[in-house]
Amino acid sequence: MLTELSDVVGMEVYTDKGISLGNIDDVILETDRCAIESLYIGNPNPLVVENSYAVAVPFRWVAHVGDIVLLKYFPKWIPTAGAPQTETSMQKLSEAAHHAGDRIMGAEKKLAEKLKGMEAKLEGDVK
Repeated sequence: MLTELSDVVGMEVYTDKGISLGNIDDVILETDRCAIESLYIGNPNPLVVENSYAVAVPFRWVAHVGDIVLLKYFPKWIPTAGAPQTETSMQKLSEAAHHAGDRIMGAEKKLAEKLKGMEAKLEGDVK
């Protein structure tokens, strides 16, 4: 459990698809409301953020803070400001990573269902 806000600095942040975004370098506060505004990632994963430009992730996108920070939302790709709207090779890699994450999650669900069925069968055999 976090006891101080400074404990989040250095934590690794993962997107809702399980892709590492990077480590938290700083926390941006809203002083009027005494609330966390966003998490500053100084060197994000280039598969998610073009050219690894620093990003400030709105705290409302955070789903869970524990040993890592898990986001409930993050865009599939963040292009550089003013970049042409053509699909870059990094954007294609990012899309592939997201699709791979979806396939892995689907396979995990199928495996869990299969294991439950096998467990039920074993329990029936034991009785």
